Amino acid sequence: MLPQDYHLHTEFSPDSATPMELMCLAARERALPEIGFTEHYDLHPREAARDYFRPRPWWDEIIRCRDKFASDLRIRAGVEIGEPHLFQAEAQALLARTRSIMPSALCTTWTG
Repeated sequence: MLPQDYHLHTEFSPDSATPMELMCLAARERALPEIGFTEHYDLHPREAARDYFRPRPWWDEIIRCRDKFASDLRIRAGVEIGEPHLFQAEAQALLARTRSIMPSALCTTWTG
């Protein structure tokens, strides 16, 4: 089995300040063939990070890094939706917005 990490948070999540490109460089240095960025999209009104996630700039950075590291690193994209069972309307709104910028379906974990 090839090594990979599919639960990486970048500066697009409130719990990381690391740019996506630096994580790609680190993965390359460690000879990881594949990684996945899984950012937080928190929905609870009392959640301090509510509305932190910005789908369009995040997706643009995914595409930029995919292009830059295409020769030796596969990059997957995911969104960790906070409590979608409690906030179905908000989760569906994210789905509606992101379908126009992401080529694959968005679910509570993986987008592509």
